[in-house]
Amino acid sequence: AVVSTQSGHYGRAEQFFTEYLCNRSQVHGHTFLSYTPSLVAAAAVALSRVIQTPSDPVWTPTLTHYTQHTYPEIRECMSDLLQLYKLDVNPDTRCYPAVWNKYCLPR
Repeated sequence: AVVSTQSGHYGRAEQFFTEYLCNRSQVHGHTFLSYTPSLVAAAAVALSRVIQTPSDPVWTPTLTHYTQHTYPEIRECMSDLLQLYKLDVNPDTRCYPAVWNKYCLPR
């Protein structure tokens, strides 16, 4: 993704987690229909940064430049993605184990 390569430090774990979040938003589409695809992708990058590298800033001017989205614009979508992630973390509420297994199990 353009954001991942041009915005600086971005590891494989962040990349896989961002892809997982984007995949989940497509499967759980009704919640995300009000967001543009670029906003969902930006929110997924931000949430991945929060979870994978909590010591790094959540959103930077460089990310704003490349995504054309500000942090306030993506916060609601980040919250919706976080709710999906919380459901998936718990095996009892996991709706799509194949998606979880594809992105979250060690390779």
